[in-house]
Amino acid sequence: MTKRHLLAVPVAAGLLLALGVADPATARPSGGHGGRGQHAPVAQRLQLDGTVTALDTAAGTLTVTRPGPAGVTSTSTLAVAATATITVDGDAAALADVPVGGRVRLTGRVVRGVASVTAVRAATTWSVRLAGTVAAADDAAGTLTVTDPAGADRTVGVDPAATITVDDEDATLADLPTGARVRLSGTATLGAVTATEVEAITTWRFALAGRVAAADGTAGILTVTAGDDDTEVAIDADAAVTLNGAAVPLASVPTGARVTVSGTVTNGDALGSTVRATTSNPRKPPGRRHR
Repeated sequence: MTKRHLLAVPVAAGLLLALGVADPATARPSGGHGGRGQHAPVAQRLQLDGTVTALDTAAGTLTVTRPGPAGVTSTSTLAVAATATITVDGDAAALADVPVGGRVRLTGRVVRGVASVTAVRAATTWSVRLAGTVAAADDAAGTLTVTDPAGADRTVGVDPAATITVDDEDATLADLPTGARVRLSGTATLGAVTATEVEAITTWRFALAGRVAAADGTAGILTVTAGDDDTEVAIDADAAVTLNGAAVPLASVPTGARVTVSGTVTNGDALGSTVRATTSNPRKPPGRRHR
C-alpha cells in the first residue's frame, strides 16, 4: 500500500503535449484476384504519425517513435520508397532533409507484412498545449517546469513576451507559485517547446472518497484509503464533520468507515472543510424502548 499526500485533483486535460500520434489505419485491401486459382497479394494501407528519432539515407529508412497508453512509447523503422513524395514544412525535400525531432506523418502500403512508405510529410514547428502543476519557475533562465498527473516533469521555455496570468490577474514568470495548477500553450520546434500563454490558478476544489485509515484529532489529519493508496488530508479546525448524519469531532470518526472529504487545494496543499462518514450499522439514538 502506498502512502501519498493529496497535491492536486487530476487535471482533466492531462499533460497535453500533442505529438499528433495516430494508430496505424485500419487495413484496407487494395489488391484483387490474379490468374485462375491464384490470388494477388493483398495490400494494406499504412499511416503512421510520430516523431523522427533517426534516419538512414544509405538504407533509405526512417525511425519513428510514437507515445502509447500509460506513457509507453513504441519505435518503428520503415523503408522509404525511392520514389516517395517527401515534404518538410510543405516544401519538397529529400530523405536527408527530414529533421530528427520533427513531427512526421508516413503513408504507404504493407504487402505480405513488409511496409513501404510512399509519402513523408514532416514539420519542424507545431502548436502544443500542456497542463499540470508548477514544479519550478526559473525567471532568470526563462523556463517553467510542469508536472503532469502521472508525476512526469517537463521543462519548457517561456517566451519573454508571453501572456501570463495567475488567478486571472496579469503576472510574470516569477509570480508563478510552486504547486499551482497551470495550463500553457505555445509552439514546439523540433520538440523544444516555447510557451506563449500561461494560465495558473492557485486554488481549486477537491473531493476524495474511500475508507478511513486513521483520524488524528490532535493533528487534524484524516488518512483515507482509496484503492491501494493512503492519502493524508489536513482537516480545517472549523470543518463540518458528521458520522451517520450526526456532528462529531474528527477523532470520533472510526477506522473503516466510508468517508467523503471535500475542500480546497491551494498551491498543492489540500484542506478539508467537509467530512461525511458512515458506518455499515449506524447506531440508533438512545430512546424509550417499545414492547
